[in-house]
Amino acid sequence: MRALRYLLACLVFVTASLFCGAEQTDKVLVKDQTGKFIEQMSDAYEYFLKNDRMPEAIRVGGVSYDSGAMISAGYMLLKQMQAEPQSWQNKDVVYKAGAVCPDNERNNTLGLDEISFDDFMMLAGKACVYADKNEKFPNYCTLETEHKDQDGSVYPTQMVINAMLVGFARVFHYFEENASLPETVSTWHSDFLRSTKHSPKNHSLVKSTMRKVTKGLTSDYDKAKALFEYVRDAWEWENYSNTGKGAVKVIKDKGGNCCDLSHTLIAMSRAAGIPARYRHAQCKYVKSGKVIGHVMAELYVDGVWYLCDPSSNEDSFGNHEAWAYMDTFNGRYRELPF
Repeated sequence: MRALRYLLACLVFVTASLFCGAEQTDKVLVKDQTGKFIEQMSDAYEYFLKNDRMPEAIRVGGVSYDSGAMISAGYMLLKQMQAEPQSWQNKDVVYKAGAVCPDNERNNTLGLDEISFDDFMMLAGKACVYADKNEKFPNYCTLETEHKDQDGSVYPTQMVINAMLVGFARVFHYFEENASLPETVSTWHSDFLRSTKHSPKNHSLVKSTMRKVTKGLTSDYDKAKALFEYVRDAWEWENYSNTGKGAVKVIKDKGGNCCDLSHTLIAMSRAAGIPARYRHAQCKYVKSGKVIGHVMAELYVDGVWYLCDPSSNEDSFGNHEAWAYMDTFNGRYRELPF
């Protein structure tokens, strides 16, 4: 009987330990290590610039900080730096650890290339409050003001958490170089120039087609416009769902759906050194009046993102004559997830 009670007590202890281990716990970034934390976050940004992704963790004073801890500790440290600009180094930083940080691009609708530091901290504060309650970070956080396009599309302006993580690294990198906090923070979570699974910019066929289309052109604007018009005019739109071919097969087949035509335009644009990303929305079409899921590209030239929808001959560079407005905006992506 005594042995049974002992076994049950051990099971209760193990179960409780496992449960507690899953919860968030208060951690301390000691004051002597705050400078090292800033240095490691700055190095993480250098890593991002080389690899187009953040490192899985940084180490400070023998402690490993995963993505969630980088955000939590970074947010609390920046709050302390704002509140006590002359003495922030003299205090420990208490933060929460243990919240899962998602790697997600869906719902990234923030069209701004940068936001104010105050707005960045507001979004980060929302994310940390959510993480404290739910033991995981949200996929995205939303600015209080909605965005309205010229075509009448209205949608919430949302920043995904992996963009926020990069934002923290940028802030600390800026601080290390300038000994001050920035007034604005870039919202880019990628350089939008790398090859992805369905948009291999270094494939010989992608590069040779890009060179053929842009031959004799010198400005990025002219190259981007020529690439868009070539994909729109030279190949046929085909009716099927999601990715079915990828850029290389589209070039070979001379046709594809909205996803695959966008893959091809993005691959060639990135091969030409032009940042390019995907836009996914539910669009209301002019002729049919139907609302249909749709994918298109956006190309970045001279500080402007140009909408490029090559799936209809009616669409022009920077505009969308075939559809009227976005009924729902699902997000902007470095890599299309479907």
